Amino acid sequence: MSNRIQTFSFLELLSHRFENRFQYDIPKWIYVLNIFKFIESFFIPVFLFLFSTIFSYTLWALIHECVHGNFSNSRNENRFWGRFLCILFGTPFQVVKTAHLVHHKFNRSQGERIEYIEKTLVRFYFKNFYITSDFLWERIS
Repeated sequence: MSNRIQTFSFLELLSHRFENRFQYDIPKWIYVLNIFKFIESFFIPVFLFLFSTIFSYTLWALIHECVHGNFSNSRNENRFWGRFLCILFGTPFQVVKTAHLVHHKFNRSQGERIEYIEKTLVRFYFKNFYITSDFLWERIS
């Protein structure tokens, strides 16, 4: 006599239940569908994640060219491809364009230079904040 508890999967219990009640076994294609469901629920998101990490920099480079008007000689084509690529990137084109052009307008000014801290008593706290947050604000901007 064994002390192990015998466990059954849901499909095994279901097949035994139908087998005993209707004398009918579950077809094998149901097992195949479960395999495809597992592939769909696990491998497709992993593939999409890998795909997005590989191509996000390339996508941003193309969006960057659309923002500056260098993607095409036509303004309408730049706008169209910028919007299309931003749909794939997951951001609105006008927001990206405005934020990026403002970034270039105020680049390296005192308002945007996060590494520049005036000599005050608060300098110590800012220094520790930047060290503990791993320069989070620099990465965001």
